[in-house]
Amino acid sequence: MIQDIIALYKNHPTIMDINQELDLMKILQQLQPKQIITDKNDFFFLLNQLDTSHIGGGIFEVKSDNYIHFKEFSIWLRSLKTHLIAEQEILESYAQDLEAVFKIN
Repeated sequence: MIQDIIALYKNHPTIMDINQELDLMKILQQLQPKQIITDKNDFFFLLNQLDTSHIGGGIFEVKSDNYIHFKEFSIWLRSLKTHLIAEQEILESYAQDLEAVFKIN
């Protein structure tokens, strides 16, 4: 499943538009923790792509009607910390990036 997601997103530009970012977040949230654990390097590759896109320009498309999706995604990332013990700091970093960049804490 994660390989399919990478196939969809590997040719996207570094800076995705807001709809592409939202779609990627929705797809990732459908993954079960077991899938993420099995393919965690690929999962973190996708998270990095999302993070790079946000920092690079996605921030300018976040509006009051879509910012809640970023908040929910950061909460979901934190929920994974119980499954990915060794990656807790990385997950927290991504969650904090979303909250800092979009000021949704």
